Amino acid sequence: MSLKLSREAVILSPEIVALMQLVQTEGSITIAARKMGFSYNKAWRLLHQAEAALSKPLIVSNSGGASGGGSNLTLEGQILMDKYLQLQNLVTAAADHYFQTIFKETAITGGVKK
Repeated sequence: MSLKLSREAVILSPEIVALMQLVQTEGSITIAARKMGFSYNKAWRLLHQAEAALSKPLIVSNSGGASGGGSNLTLEGQILMDKYLQLQNLVTAAADHYFQTIFKETAITGGVKK
């Protein structure tokens, strides 16, 4: 199941949220991009498009220096990511419930996956 929040442009999608989760855990857009199989430019573009659509920063980056720099989610980015994941879980559970109800007496088995 793919849940996208959008206005004129995509604000949050599974791809963007997965990227945000990796930035949060890795502390780096570069590492997050690499783990997703993206170029740094693609990762930066996805994050920047989401920020532009929201008119709010989602990521804060610190350049170079002794610690080598890095990136983290802003508080707003963390809140939005958490709310997106909460919505995704609720939508998936509801869709799975209706799937089971509608298809219970058919040869179609399984359920709804995230």
